[in-house]
Amino acid sequence: MAKMSTKRKRTLQHFIDAAKEIIEKEGVKQVTARKVGKLSGYSYATIYNYFNDLKELLAYCALDYLNACSNDLMNIDTEGLDIVSIIQKYNTTYFKYFAKKPQIFQLVFLEDLDHYPTQLISETTEPAAGYLLLDHLNKFAAKGFIEKEDVSTIHQLNIASVHGKLLFFSNNRDLTTLSEVIEILNKEVEFIIGGVEK
Repeated sequence: MAKMSTKRKRTLQHFIDAAKEIIEKEGVKQVTARKVGKLSGYSYATIYNYFNDLKELLAYCALDYLNACSNDLMNIDTEGLDIVSIIQKYNTTYFKYFAKKPQIFQLVFLEDLDHYPTQLISETTEPAAGYLLLDHLNKFAAKGFIEKEDVSTIHQLNIASVHGKLLFFSNNRDLTTLSEVIEILNKEVEFIIGGVEK
């Protein structure tokens, strides 16, 4: 992102906040330039002075949500916890963040946002949620609790499980409750780490 003035940043954030309000109340498909303009107090045409199109605006919203989720994860107190407990805490926080607001999950993981998410993520300085957990795995591998060559596999299995369950849960594809899904995720972590822990 090119460096912009404080005023321009503030106006851009007004549009993002307005779009997020629509997403959370009405869903992603209901976001239009006119609605965002009206809610933010600007002419809808002004939006295109800040974003190439609505997909770029939605990509900024998605990044905002991901950063908020990362902040929640960074606030988890992991002092003195073993790697199983850390993964379980991360999974629970991450899963609840998206499960309680399926509209956000729809935007971040399912909506077609063209190339914008990749571009924005490459420009952000915020740590991605997945890398926060990967950092813990690497630290425990360095201490000898798990094999270094198992770190990537553990990480990928965990990501696939969490996102797969989020997809089913957010789309009401089964009758599993939130607490039941969390319990299943916790058991999977115990099983995976139990199979590779030294």
